[in-house]
Amino acid sequence: MSGSLSPSVPNDERTKHYPLRVANAVYARGGTVRSLPKPLDTFPRIMETEGMAFLFKPFGMDQLYRLLACHCPILLRRPFGWGIEMFAATFVARVAIAPPVPFDIFFVDECTMDSGVGLHEDTILLLDMRGADVEADVAVEADLDAALTKYVHRRCQQHVEHYGMSDIPSMKSFLGFSSPAAKIITYTANESHRHHLPMILLIENFDDMQAPAAESVVDTFFHELEHIVVTARIKGLVLFSDMYDEKPPVPNLQHAIDITHHPAFQTAVGCTEQDVRDLNRALAKSFPESPGYVSKMLVDKALSPLFFAHEDWDQELQPSHPLRVAELDMSEAHRGVYPLEPVLEVLTEQYSLRRT
Repeated sequence: MSGSLSPSVPNDERTKHYPLRVANAVYARGGTVRSLPKPLDTFPRIMETEGMAFLFKPFGMDQLYRLLACHCPILLRRPFGWGIEMFAATFVARVAIAPPVPFDIFFVDECTMDSGVGLHEDTILLLDMRGADVEADVAVEADLDAALTKYVHRRCQQHVEHYGMSDIPSMKSFLGFSSPAAKIITYTANESHRHHLPMILLIENFDDMQAPAAESVVDTFFHELEHIVVTARIKGLVLFSDMYDEKPPVPNLQHAIDITHHPAFQTAVGCTEQDVRDLNRALAKSFPESPGYVSKMLVDKALSPLFFAHEDWDQELQPSHPLRVAELDMSEAHRGVYPLEPVLEVLTEQYSLRRT
């Protein structure tokens, strides 16, 4: 866990549009910040937009990658508006093969040797259970199983096309299985393995399908997904949710690891006060007539730092539990965090920015 990582210094033609460091953890294409991302922006869009701030927060991503070695489903919740979507999108960019910008060009003082482990080694299958496609199909077909199968088939076909693998067989080929959608993912995982391309499955809003009629479909789906990660057919399964205050029951998962209150992930989602200061400094360089005092801005908007980490997180865990075995770095557990969306709104108002 010790040691530091220095930034890479690329020097070929492809790098001329890479983002430059503006203020500590803040980078931007062109070297100046003139706009802020939207909470649902993708990493490629941020990278290709001139002057859009990218806040590099490696700590939580590094710990999450380390935990993938446990081969168990990993579950992370944060309240709506805190930016869990941005965390997921950035984690995808960290681990995915052939990203628009390689992560070894980014550096902050908090980087350790973990920050260079597992960069761009994996294929990523990203699903969103709040997707409009699923909801629309259910409304028409009144059949969650069929709608889920259709959505997963489309996403897996996009996955194999993106990574140059063979097409997925037709949906009819999977309809005889207990969970056709899970079987399609298993097929995709096997194809990735055959091409020596390890696969990580990330599911956003995993607990969004809560209709009573959906319980059996959802339980079977997640039970089979758990099997393919426990048996190492895929490299990892990470479940994200913004249902924090009213948590629905976790689907049929026997080996899930809930990291919502683990100290190693205290600062993974949202902004520390230092993050807000870095964004403020970056904007002040571009708009010197409008600088604001961070503490005052946050207080004026009634924003207070929160702590998600629980001191007794390990009280009932056996020595062999993956969260003990992983030896995660908990050095940021003492740092409070602010929700991402209100922070972006405060800075947008302070500097009279126009969202791009």
